[in-house]
Amino acid sequence: GRATVVAKCLLDRSPVWSGRIRQEIAAYRSFVRQRPPVRVPRLVAADPDQGVLVVERMPGRPAALQRHPAHAPARADLRAALAAVTRVNSWRPAAGTFDTPLDYGTRLARFHELGMLTDRDLDDLQKLLHGVAGGAGRSGMWQFNHGDALLSNVLLSPAGPVLLDWDRAGWYLPGYDLA
Repeated sequence: GRATVVAKCLLDRSPVWSGRIRQEIAAYRSFVRQRPPVRVPRLVAADPDQGVLVVERMPGRPAALQRHPAHAPARADLRAALAAVTRVNSWRPAAGTFDTPLDYGTRLARFHELGMLTDRDLDDLQKLLHGVAGGAGRSGMWQFNHGDALLSNVLLSPAGPVLLDWDRAGWYLPGYDLA
């Protein structure tokens, strides 16, 4: 019998989306060499130049259908999803496999420019960020994160949760997936 697959095809060829599909393809390729501590779909085929990713179809149902569900999912579903995310957060993929997708300093400056942070807020947050980085050392402060650990990116199956949509995976400040 043939396996059922899911194809993800890039429609928007802008640099941002092209970069994201390339990142996701790189993540799935890295999972072939080093399996993460959670279930992920198996890579079947990929063409980063054309923006095509083909992975096995995994059985299960999404832990939530919306980004912000109107009703809380069942406690058992939340526990399963949270356990999967914390396993990912404790994983240490091979060096150089993933980068740091979020430039915190640039993001803070952007929020300040948009008026979302006062001068004092920006200064306080920059000091806090510098303190965290300086106190732990560059290598010690980062934690591997899925980067988009929404309940809609978690499939619940009888064999355990499956994490999908790995285009934002990388090294973040601790707790990013749980925020």
